[in-house]
Amino acid sequence: MITPAISIITPTFNREKFILEAVKSVQMQDVPADILEHIIMDGGSTDNTLGVLKEILSLRVYSEKDKGLYDAINKGIILARGDIIGHLNSDDLYEPGILKAVKRAFDEHPEMDGLCGKALVFRSGAPIQYFEAVQPAELLARATLGTPIINAWFFRKRFYEKHGMYDLRYPMAADRDLLIRLALADVKYLPIDLAVYRYRHHEGSLTINDHRKPWMRNLQDEFLNMSEYYLSAYPDDPGLTRLFRRWHDVAGLEKVIATARVQDWSGAASAIRQARSVNRLWFFYALRVMPGKIMFSLKRRLNQR
Repeated sequence: MITPAISIITPTFNREKFILEAVKSVQMQDVPADILEHIIMDGGSTDNTLGVLKEILSLRVYSEKDKGLYDAINKGIILARGDIIGHLNSDDLYEPGILKAVKRAFDEHPEMDGLCGKALVFRSGAPIQYFEAVQPAELLARATLGTPIINAWFFRKRFYEKHGMYDLRYPMAADRDLLIRLALADVKYLPIDLAVYRYRHHEGSLTINDHRKPWMRNLQDEFLNMSEYYLSAYPDDPGLTRLFRRWHDVAGLEKVIATARVQDWSGAASAIRQARSVNRLWFFYALRVMPGKIMFSLKRRLNQR
């Protein structure tokens, strides 16, 4: 039996509408079937997700309750037999032919533990936003204040074995924590100038940040807690202190805005206190950037009409 070279992990829960298209984006890749495995980690779907998948014999399907997206991915990493591991959301797609290019890049660079390509967001088949591959010099900035496009990344299994998997203390932002750890450990990875991944923009997507959604307040809590953790872990590094403090400032303001929108004044006051616990001058930061945020919000609402 040939050991697969590439393992793709797809966490899913109640995605009968999209998952078949995601699976086909893997099956249609230009790589031999015997070196590719696709692992589906289902969280106990109550719709017809498992019914859609049951006829596809090439899949490895596991269905059990989990603690969320990153718990499912961690379980998949443990089960994976491939040296190269990628994550495909059940509502997203890989670009045609990309897994062949990914394997070739890893084969040509055995010293690299990771790889990142380009990604795009699409809606109704049309691209609406592009993201460049994350360059090493911008990794910390993209992992904190930017867009880390975690699904456009691939890692060797040895990376997880050495540096750990996704931290379940951060149910929504564990991808950022993983990439911060990657950057701080100076792990070598390869950015490639190829489109790898397509994020589907739809109402139920967890990867598209819509500040009107209630769970965005939980995400900002994770950002606040994570930035505080790294501030305490690297107190003597001025560059890291500036970066994580700025991230904390931004997350605090986003939490204040999100709670104020739903008239949760107690939550807003708590967010202000947490923001000021790290930066006593936080109010001056908020007053400086608030007009720009208001204008951005107005433009977004106009574009959505």
